[in-house]
Amino acid sequence: MRKIAIWYNPNTRVYFYKVYYDFFNKYYLHKKNQYGHEIILVIDLDQIINKPSMLKKVLSRFIRFLQKINKRL
Repeated sequence: MRKIAIWYNPNTRVYFYKVYYDFFNKYYLHKKNQYGHEIILVIDLDQIINKPSMLKKVLSRFIRFLQKINKRL
């Protein structure tokens, strides 16, 4: 199953994502990696979107939305 993890870097206030397969990696909310980046959202792609072009469009809009919210804070 394909999933997306939305990460947040508190040092630079940047959001980014990583597409991964659930077979190997088990990401969960509020998990932090060794760089201090934190997972804020996990999305199951197989249940939502099946088209790759639609996926890129949705992700880019979601990241822009998060950046706008972050700039207002």
